[in-house]
Amino acid sequence: MKRVITEQAYNNMKNRKKTFTETYREGYAKWLSNEAFNWSYVGTYRPLKTKVNSVNALKLFKQTVANYCISKGSNEAIKYIYYTIEQDRSLKCNHVHFVVDSGSNKVDRVELATAMKRHATKEVKYFEPIATVEGAISYITKKIGAKNLVTGHALVDSITIETEHLKKHYPFVFDHDNKEYYEKAQLISRLAYGWLPNTRYQ
Repeated sequence: MKRVITEQAYNNMKNRKKTFTETYREGYAKWLSNEAFNWSYVGTYRPLKTKVNSVNALKLFKQTVANYCISKGSNEAIKYIYYTIEQDRSLKCNHVHFVVDSGSNKVDRVELATAMKRHATKEVKYFEPIATVEGAISYITKKIGAKNLVTGHALVDSITIETEHLKKHYPFVFDHDNKEYYEKAQLISRLAYGWLPNTRYQ
């Protein structure tokens, strides 16, 4: 039997007050869609052996950004990765949807999987250039707050990862007010790990 929605019911649905979850999800999607980001790829990661969760996913994508940037010799090879962890229907496994901001740099699926230390086709199940940013962001944020179907989401960026590295290996820099100390340590870090900005891969 075909369901018929009356005009009054439609207006009630249209004018109803949004829930906190809906407002949060829409606000997050709007923020991710702003011009500060240049999302260029969208992908799906489904682990073969371990169950991905909010703790190991964050560690995985931090290592991925660091490894990929080091392999390319530039901290702009991947600027940002945003991901959401979704439960499977069986509830026994999770999968991850993610988007990549690589500026104008091309990101190769196999090289990304290598940086993740994961299989390029068996675990990185999908990885393609984004057709529309709005569509990609809407897709990966669609279940945030929906009955615990999303168990974690986060934004990872290369500059923060580099700063964390500096704090760990050059803590004296952050105890000093002199800007030159920071810039010197940053240069040493980039030389040592190959994170000097360049245009070789653009």
